Amino acid sequence: MIEPPLDVLDQINSICDEFERAQGTAEIDPLLERIPSQFHVNLLTWLIPLDLEQRWSRGFPVKPLRTYLERFPILLEHPNALQRLAISEFRIRQEVGDAPAIDDALDSFPELREPLEPIFRRTLFELSPCQVRVFRDDELANVFVLDRLIEIGRQSSGEPDPIALSMQGDSRARLIIADRHETSVSRKHVSCEILRKHQIRILNFSVRSSVVINGQRSLESGVSCVERPPFTLHLGPKTLRIE
Repeated sequence: MIEPPLDVLDQINSICDEFERAQGTAEIDPLLERIPSQFHVNLLTWLIPLDLEQRWSRGFPVKPLRTYLERFPILLEHPNALQRLAISEFRIRQEVGDAPAIDDALDSFPELREPLEPIFRRTLFELSPCQVRVFRDDELANVFVLDRLIEIGRQSSGEPDPIALSMQGDSRARLIIADRHETSVSRKHVSCEILRKHQIRILNFSVRSSVVINGQRSLESGVSCVERPPFTLHLGPKTLRIE
């Protein structure tokens, strides 16, 4: 995108104010004609999120972002603008209750999956902050934020001593809760992932051990479920609370 001069920025701000006052009844296309064509992308990156937000919040027919891209194909030539719009759509849908899971949202933009995934996870954490509290011998041993997919298990060779969080890129981490000799905890035992607002997906990777949720029901090997915090996970003698 080209950085607009101040007079064009003033026009963009004025158009956006006018569009917002229309409360979802204005059309975008005529508004583009009021500024030079080289700044249409700039205006679209402001108007489309406004349109999405107003439609969802006021119960008007919803247009997915892909519909706007078909209508304004110039956006496909500007990855930065497209990324900004994808983030806006994801946040708006989470806030108004039409909350897609991260994988579903990323499937809409496979070409932007790598940069978008950590941003989507941080967005979910901002909207629905979660913590992982690790207990050892019934005493709180450490607290971590759940802002990415966290794989939980015992120490592997070369990893830090428990209890520690080992980052593995922008969107994943390993939480080491037991040393390598504690065979009651598998090396890759369970994962916790923010799936959508207020929902955590739990997956039991262990081939021999179940995971007990809230001290009541077992999650067997290879099985996943979705829980709303707060809840407690028991991995052998280890206890984690997600809240």
